[in-house]
Amino acid sequence: MSKFRNFTKIFLITFSLFLIVDFFVGERLLKKIGIIYLEELIRVPNKEYNYSFKKNINTNFAVWGNSYYKLCTDSRGFKFNCEDKEKSNYKIAFIGDSFVEGIGLPYEKTFVGKFANRSNLEIVNLGVASYSPYIYKKKIKHLILDKTISFNHLI
Repeated sequence: MSKFRNFTKIFLITFSLFLIVDFFVGERLLKKIGIIYLEELIRVPNKEYNYSFKKNINTNFAVWGNSYYKLCTDSRGFKFNCEDKEKSNYKIAFIGDSFVEGIGLPYEKTFVGKFANRSNLEIVNLGVASYSPYIYKKKIKHLILDKTISFNHLI
């Protein structure tokens, strides 16, 4: 009985220490070595229009549900094709929420990416999940007034 009590105590102490270390250190360690990208690493606050993508992301470890997908953003935090060069003048700008962003999909598989690929026009994807019409207006107004980008048509 004494051996069982000692084993139980050692097991509980070891298990408790493991949980404490995992809880306080695990997520921070995974973020630092870049194995996973959590939402707070990808989506960041923006003082002009609430939130956006972090700038200059290039990862295969963006997470949506149980799946990882490739995500690239440019120096302004817009989702784009990792191979394309950043532009400042576009024919068409798309803005919207998760459907426009193409959440869980690499840029090429989103409808914006497919449209850009088939049309050979300069296209920019300004969509980010959970945007609302109020945020659309704030973002577009900021981009135009700040001269961050220019575009001929907005969808």
